[in-house]
Amino acid sequence: MNKLCISILAAVLSTAAIQSALAAESYPADVQVFFSPQGGAQKAVVEAVDHAQKQVLMQAYLFSNKAITEALIRAYKRGVDVRIIIDQKMLAKKRTTVPMLYENSVPTYIDTTHRTAHDKIIIIDSDIVITGSFNFVEAAEQSNGENLLVLRSAGLNQAYRKNWEKHFGHSQTKTLELKTKP
Repeated sequence: MNKLCISILAAVLSTAAIQSALAAESYPADVQVFFSPQGGAQKAVVEAVDHAQKQVLMQAYLFSNKAITEALIRAYKRGVDVRIIIDQKMLAKKRTTVPMLYENSVPTYIDTTHRTAHDKIIIIDSDIVITGSFNFVEAAEQSNGENLLVLRSAGLNQAYRKNWEKHFGHSQTKTLELKTKP
């Protein structure tokens, strides 16, 4: 009986230790949630970017949403530090607003390290993170089933910023040839 109790206790302690080691960092956050289609996610992104005061850092897998692109350009033109990392496959897409970014000198970089740079995040100032399944394309708001979270948390912002900077470190700073029509 003692051996059985010791074995059970060891298993419980082992499971607790594994769960503790695997536990993710926890951050308190004020959260807004949006669902598509027609759920207001695009409007939430545009409003957040339009209210940015110092910095907007973005990672985009797909990027062809004109309203979001225009908001990023407006932010850049009013002096906000805007930097965007896109997946390299975006350069071969016919539907993209990346040329608008280049035409307006918005710093745009290409993540060529990963087979797919699938992140969909926007980090604003020191306290906002926007993320979810929502790709920054028109269909994400109009017809896709998507979700978007707007998280207000300095801790989350810092964690996402650190990850963004890691990807920025291996992204290409040169403009690659776009295969889209002007």
